Amino acid sequence: ANTFANLTRTGTAVKTDGLYLIANQTITGTLTLTGNSATNRLIISSDTIGTARTLTAAAVSISNTDFSDTTGAGAASWNLSAATGGSGNALGNSGITFTTAASQYWVGNGGSWSDVNHWASTSGGTGGTGRVPLPQDTVYVNASSITSVSQTITLDMSRLGANINYTGVANSPTLSHSASSTIYGSLTYASGLGNISGSYVTISFASRSSSTLATAGKVLSNTSFTLSFTGPGGTYTLQDDLNSNYYLNIYGGTFNANNY
Repeated sequence: ANTFANLTRTGTAVKTDGLYLIANQTITGTLTLTGNSATNRLIISSDTIGTARTLTAAAVSISNTDFSDTTGAGAASWNLSAATGGSGNALGNSGITFTTAASQYWVGNGGSWSDVNHWASTSGGTGGTGRVPLPQDTVYVNASSITSVSQTITLDMSRLGANINYTGVANSPTLSHSASSTIYGSLTYASGLGNISGSYVTISFASRSSSTLATAGKVLSNTSFTLSFTGPGGTYTLQDDLNSNYYLNIYGGTFNANNY
């Protein structure tokens, strides 16, 4: 626990930069948190999932930053709804107003999750009219997303979004997990997907409420990636059989196999 005059954390051009708090902090001047870009974002979080840390500041200057288990306090305005690059609610926060959640629709066949040109604000809309999903956003990859065969969607963001739904997707695109990532709500795969691949990465399920997992017969973890359930107070309930041949870890919340 410290008191600072001013405290600045400036991110670099990577997707894993953050500021991890092991105690409450007080800033008598300005707290400046600057992610490198809308995709190379900062994450401000407690070192203990489910235990919030308080940042008491007189003023804040924040861009391209996500928060988890953080309480905003002090004279500063913690209304971050219009922050440059958006402000991400990765759950467990209080005292902070985040960018309003919105549905994001994948378009334009294969590409990288971090490429805004693949995100539209409406189903089948124009790429670039949406945003790379924030942790609170609902994500759809549907019948309008993939119009050609032999396409790959590369999931290269650390935080993928809230509820992610592949219902209706066609042409069997491959999902390639190139980085460990977190989902903050439900995950619904679909039979129209192709292979789900990834090498030595982890998919973390971090919902703090009731969420579901439906895999539509797809084999998960078939190339050595771990499934981890981490959200304290959350419940993940299977909607169909789960077929996995690598690790499944339950660190927080409840995993309900639901007779599958």
